[in-house]
Amino acid sequence: MEVSFPHDDGVIIKVTAGHKFAGVFTKRCQHEVLFRKIHQVLFAHGIIDTSKNIIDLGAWIGDNSLPWAKNIDGTVYAIDPSADNCEFISELVKLNDLDNVVIIQKAISEGDRVLSTNGDETASTKVESTSLDQLFAEKVIKDIDYIHLDVEGMEHLVIRGSQKLIESLRPVVTYEVHIEDIRSYFVNHGYQVYMINEVLPGNRPDCRNFIAIPSERLTGDLSGRVYNLTMGNGFKPISSTVVSIYFDLSKRELGRESRNYLQLSEHLLKLPINLFLLADPEVATIAWKKRKSYGLLDHTYIIPIHLEKLPYYRYREDIERYFAAGCVPHGLNRLTDTALYFIVGWSKFWAIQQAISLNPFDSGKFVWVDYGIFHLWPGKEKIKQDALISAINSEISDKISVTIINETSIQELNDMEVFYAHRRCKIVSGYFSGSKDIMQWFIDQFDIELQACMKLKRPNLEEAIMSVVYAKNKSNFKSHYGDYSDLLSTDCSKTGILLKAVRHCRHFKLWDSIIDIYHQTSKSYTIPTSDILYLFDESLIAAWYIGKRELSKNIAMQIIEILSQSPELKSTLNIDHFNRNLKFHDLSIPNDV
Repeated sequence: MEVSFPHDDGVIIKVTAGHKFAGVFTKRCQHEVLFRKIHQVLFAHGIIDTSKNIIDLGAWIGDNSLPWAKNIDGTVYAIDPSADNCEFISELVKLNDLDNVVIIQKAISEGDRVLSTNGDETASTKVESTSLDQLFAEKVIKDIDYIHLDVEGMEHLVIRGSQKLIESLRPVVTYEVHIEDIRSYFVNHGYQVYMINEVLPGNRPDCRNFIAIPSERLTGDLSGRVYNLTMGNGFKPISSTVVSIYFDLSKRELGRESRNYLQLSEHLLKLPINLFLLADPEVATIAWKKRKSYGLLDHTYIIPIHLEKLPYYRYREDIERYFAAGCVPHGLNRLTDTALYFIVGWSKFWAIQQAISLNPFDSGKFVWVDYGIFHLWPGKEKIKQDALISAINSEISDKISVTIINETSIQELNDMEVFYAHRRCKIVSGYFSGSKDIMQWFIDQFDIELQACMKLKRPNLEEAIMSVVYAKNKSNFKSHYGDYSDLLSTDCSKTGILLKAVRHCRHFKLWDSIIDIYHQTSKSYTIPTSDILYLFDESLIAAWYIGKRELSKNIAMQIIEILSQSPELKSTLNIDHFNRNLKFHDLSIPNDV
């Protein structure tokens, strides 16, 4: 008998009629339909390299292994601990005359151990397990570009025993979440993780397949396309709206230096993006003509408006009165951080509100971009244009994506009058993004905190108010650490900024935030410095305090390894300090380093 798999490029699989698995196999072609369709798109667009090899771990009866073997030129390693399952797959391989399926009857976990097929070591049915790293080291498996995991709650153990393979080959990985979510592992190793929006037959409603793809494979608008694909919306770009404003304060305030933002904005205006702009009428006209010259009017929505008509302009007299009474944030530059400058900063959120309310491009994602943002990257405009387009077209997140200069702790908010008495630039307001719903939430929360700020007669910059919202609702944010110049980067060019942030986190015992900074830095730095080593030293302690002893020891070993490779750094460090912390793991810096 023959079974057609219409969602696996229509391949035909021959099955032995009457076999005890035949009836189940014939129905599998209509199970996990979205999952199957996604694979065909990833194969077709080269996100999974079909000339390389696939691991189907938890292959069961081969309902994925066999169709994939017909889809790719490489080899499918069908791995399963069950002798019955492997015998059936072997029978199918022979019946379908396939020479690119290798069957491995093994249980896979983090290494050599004895367990049962359901993961309970006390159960009566026990099998010996190995790890993918061990099979990889023994060259039983090789040249892997995709791993599919369906191992009934053992996913976290499999990943633990596959780290060398994953970090070496960086394959695409799909996995089913049963017990322990392994998303954080992939995110910390430079992957983007997507949930496949499909309820799995016979499982709990909260059980889903996930797919982890190395970020470097998701160039251009691929990230957004994959997101739409996993949501069941087809392989199409994300509809995002970029929101910006521009009001020329140099024409309104004597002594303010005129910055050439109109010329700098050229780098933004020429981008093929949906642009929603609020600006002085004169600027709005120039922007409209520019977008027309680039053939982008269908992706342009401009509202000419005078600054004096913005809703937050009503606070101008109050701000100036509070400043005159001495309620000026410490560290404020009185020449540039004026009442009008405050109002323009706050009005970013009103502009986003207008974009969401009107939503001329029917977008599900909204991105704030400062109109003159390219002044941050002289000489790197083309690189940053590409990075901006990629970020705009990336997946829609249910969290606000933002860059953090320095953490804000809840303890700092115990006395809000003291907090707002200082100019707080702890969060970057030049670029942030999120889904329509989460951005609406951010707008509402910002306005609540702004009202509280004004009630205290302590007006402050939008960055300070954003920091308060962030500190109170960290679970609603996806943060990246860096400075303004690090926007749209995957790393921070100024490790001193990160070290300062880490020490601030230590003061307030924000151990998890230190670990987040460590993960960001450990995968992005290129040249080791004393700052990197001190940052790792702080991370070693943070990991210890939150009970991540294995991570703490790995960081300790990393410090010793860096010093062995760059011994010249030793003279820049307080070695006794490092040895005290390394002693947590009975380690020390060798004398010959």
